[in-house]
Amino acid sequence: MMSAILIYGNNKMNESVVTCNICTGDFDLDSEGGITEELGILPVSFCPTCLAGITDMVSQLMGEE
Repeated sequence: MMSAILIYGNNKMNESVVTCNICTGDFDLDSEGGITEELGILPVSFCPTCLAGITDMVSQLMGEE
């Protein structure tokens, strides 16, 4: 797999580092996990913490505790 490196000034930022749409924290998809997908036509990214919270909320709403 090829990975691109984006360079901003003296800082290098891997393209797998994305921003969570809920908490606005930066996270690395490769090392931390999380998800980047499309919700309908909207691109979304969720860090592992927010993804776990969303999954737990859906489980509770569906009565799967």
